[in-house]
Amino acid sequence: MMSSYIQKMGCDSAEIMGEYWDDELFSTRSFNCKGGETYKFPFDPSEVINGWIDSLNLYIRSYEDEGLNSVWLEINPKENSISVIAGFSEMELGEEQLVVESLSDKLNVEELKKELEKEFGDFKFIEVQFNGYGDSGSLEGIKVDGRDYGSDRIPNLLDDVLYGMLGEFGGWEIDSGSEGFFDIDLENDKVVLHFHWNENVDRPETLHRAEIDE
Repeated sequence: MMSSYIQKMGCDSAEIMGEYWDDELFSTRSFNCKGGETYKFPFDPSEVINGWIDSLNLYIRSYEDEGLNSVWLEINPKENSISVIAGFSEMELGEEQLVVESLSDKLNVEELKKELEKEFGDFKFIEVQFNGYGDSGSLEGIKVDGRDYGSDRIPNLLDDVLYGMLGEFGGWEIDSGSEGFFDIDLENDKVVLHFHWNENVDRPETLHRAEIDE
């Protein structure tokens, strides 16, 4: 009946949106023609749809930890098919932005070198990682010649400079935020910020597809 009515309304295919957070996954008579108008079935298909979903044992709410943000049915009369589709939100790194600045313009390089040598001994390469997300952000740790140490080992002298550079990217710690790292090059008197905005990307996944049996 659903497929026939969708065709009657002139739709090649239709989507019925669900509420993945609700015990009753589908509770609407409305459907959207793909790329077109919204209509209502002259009957309530909820009981039939939810009964069919339950029989599939998809356990849709179990996907919440994987970034589930939507669920819908796609009915395609031409292909005689019905699909359960879930939408997932994933975080991806945006394009890298580089910022190169002189260390000696910001701090006493010799003093920083002495602090680092006192803390770590002789070294060649210094890297500091950062992460900003969900309205909070911080320097995550320091890497010395490839070995990781906690953020509590970052010298205060350097800490202030790096947070100052991040502050040039307004909102670096807000919502999806950002991540990246700093290369500290004492020999060439420079600090290089490798900055990426975090970007939310929506990904649909078909959980189940079946032929329509009307």
